[in-house]
Amino acid sequence: MQGRKLNVKLLDAAELPRYAHDGDAGFDLCITEDCRLEPNARAIVGLGCAFEIPSGCVGLLFPRSGL
Repeated sequence: MQGRKLNVKLLDAAELPRYAHDGDAGFDLCITEDCRLEPNARAIVGLGCAFEIPSGCVGLLFPRSGL
């Protein structure tokens, strides 16, 4: 939705979310810790940032599109 703002507060040593390419539908997020996963494994990791999602919107996390 045009005209809406996503407020982001950086915690720890986090990077700001960013678009990788013009026209991308969502931001890329970076984790703040080293993590190595074996095949089919899962982990809970920190992003180092907090988001204020505007009313009427939703925040979704998806795995990398390259996976």
